[in-house]
Amino acid sequence: MNNKVKCSKFVENLKEYKTASQQVWKLTDKKQREDVIKADWNESVVPPSPKTKKSVLDFIKNYPLNWYPDVEASKLKLSLEKYVKLSKSYIQVFNGSDAALEYVVRAFIDQGDEVI
Repeated sequence: MNNKVKCSKFVENLKEYKTASQQVWKLTDKKQREDVIKADWNESVVPPSPKTKKSVLDFIKNYPLNWYPDVEASKLKLSLEKYVKLSKSYIQVFNGSDAALEYVVRAFIDQGDEVI
């Protein structure tokens, strides 16, 4: 009896993803690094604003980094509640569009359903 698990043709035909060179990380001169645009990994070509940098540094200085973040995103939901004038109980926050789409699919699509 053959106990080998058989993958789908799609999986069998997958090709290894080749990443772009990361030689830029070896640049030691700050000016050289600033002149490089790394758009190959869907990274922003615009650096964070000084206000964003300050907020991150303030957070690092004033909050315990060994704690998990507020998984309910309370401050964000409160801000959104005020902005959209809708109770925060109707607002969901996700870690990106993939997570949001998965949430919707799991809520409305059953195994075996046909979806277009």
